[in-house]
Amino acid sequence: MATEYTDKDLLLMRQQRVQRIVDFIAQEYTADEINLAGEALWLAMQTICSPSGAAWIINYSQVK
Repeated sequence: MATEYTDKDLLLMRQQRVQRIVDFIAQEYTADEINLAGEALWLAMQTICSPSGAAWIINYSQVK
């Protein structure tokens, strides 16, 4: 039986995933390194998700 989540549950889970990634990056890099890492983060995302997957995520997550 599949678990059904409310919109609030899904938002909370999304926020937790984002915070986990932010915390990891903040532990590994200085603020200056993070500020200069935009292209590297984009390339890493493409490596993880594929170029089309990364583009889809960016497009899907934009505020409309």
